[in-house]
Amino acid sequence: MSIAGVWRNEYGSTMILTTVGNTITGTYKSSTGSTGEYRVSGYQVGRDATVDVGQPIALAIEWHSVVGGPSDPSWNWTSGLSGQISIFDGEEVLVLSHMMIASTDFPDLSTTGNYIDKLTYRRALAPDHSARKVDTEKYMPIVDPLNGKWISVGGSILNLSVKTDIENKIGYVTGSMNSSDGSFEIVGFTDINAWSDALSLQSIAICVAKPSVTEVFSLSGTLNLTTRRLQLVSMNSLATASKNSYAQTRISSMSFRHSLSF
Repeated sequence: MSIAGVWRNEYGSTMILTTVGNTITGTYKSSTGSTGEYRVSGYQVGRDATVDVGQPIALAIEWHSVVGGPSDPSWNWTSGLSGQISIFDGEEVLVLSHMMIASTDFPDLSTTGNYIDKLTYRRALAPDHSARKVDTEKYMPIVDPLNGKWISVGGSILNLSVKTDIENKIGYVTGSMNSSDGSFEIVGFTDINAWSDALSLQSIAICVAKPSVTEVFSLSGTLNLTTRRLQLVSMNSLATASKNSYAQTRISSMSFRHSLSF
């Protein structure tokens, strides 16, 4: 069985996910912080998890609610998650490293920064909200500072394109990542309201899959709208045995400059 279905974590937050091939879409309902429903996108690679080997998963979340309601600073945030489904005592358990990108202060909750957490999900018996599939055909390209070609110090290249759902003001990111080991598709989100909200940082969370080596990773961080530097944290997950799941995700940092900045 793939990751498709309903998952609930230790905080009581729930996500319902659907899959088409390796691509994951769905919605997330949080029981902490702001209330609402949020877009989820990402990748799965490899076969279904077994006792011998897990199934790597990478997800991105846009924290702008798709069902409206009162806004707050977290509507500018995104999150990247990476890990795997493992089998523990005969049960599927989804363990993800979570990087929350707080691109602006949220009084009485947190200051601007990157926040790391470990989340554990188990399958729920029934959904408590409806999945909202990301239909990219209904998204329209927009002018956004994230658009274009981004080059890292190590030579990796991101080609990014931002579209928007005008009704919900969601920034959906597609494109590709080119590196020494090939070219790979990207899905994810960015805060398209950062400029109009007079923020200096624009949050981003994108996912990449490398099926040939059974690896996924999330790239999450911020674009500095003044310096035009894109600072991302990469969380790479490979399939490991359940007993070795503590080594399932590796973290590193990446810095990019826009090709027009050179």
